[in-house]
Amino acid sequence: MPQQNIPISVKWIKPAANHIKLNIDGSFKNEISTCGFGGLFSDSSGMWVLRFQGSSHGLSPLHAKLMALKTGLDLAREHGFTNIDVETDFTDAILCLQNGYTLLNNIIHDCRLLMHQVRVQTVEHNFRVANKPAHKLAKHALRMNNGRDLGTMHYPSPFVTTVLVTDYEGSTYLVKNIRKDACTKLASLGNKNVLRDISILCNSHVGNAPLDNFDYVEPAL
Repeated sequence: MPQQNIPISVKWIKPAANHIKLNIDGSFKNEISTCGFGGLFSDSSGMWVLRFQGSSHGLSPLHAKLMALKTGLDLAREHGFTNIDVETDFTDAILCLQNGYTLLNNIIHDCRLLMHQVRVQTVEHNFRVANKPAHKLAKHALRMNNGRDLGTMHYPSPFVTTVLVTDYEGSTYLVKNIRKDACTKLASLGNKNVLRDISILCNSHVGNAPLDNFDYVEPAL
């Protein structure tokens, strides 16, 4: 019997009051062992606060994502940002922060220390389409690869402006039909779109037949 798909509306979700959201992404080019990384900070109204991007020698796509996280956390400490909600589209980055990864233990240790210092509240998954600004910044940094370690800016780059408007307005990018087992995994990684729509679906079945024994998992982070 085929597994039931659950419709998930995908959007970028503003952080809670007095929180700052840090969206990160990284890109890797194996031929030249180079990482591009980027990210941006947004406040609880959905407004852009700060963006960053850079390139560096790297080992893997996971290394690129962790570079983005470490750079973002360093900037948060430098600018006095606290109560940070981190968001990424790369599930392995979240899992290695939880469980460790021998080849990248040094940068994982640095990230964990910085997370404590800037009071990171959550590290959550979101879909790539809802992480577009960070994704575009990382791709642009890898493409430019001009030897600058880091660039920061307090206003949006032209190539991400349209996407930022979509995020600010809370518009839905698309509706994804996702298998129940995948929804369970993403819920455990804190994906707020999945958690919201599972909750709506479960509430709609209260008093009716059960939702095919859906196994809900609390977020791990």
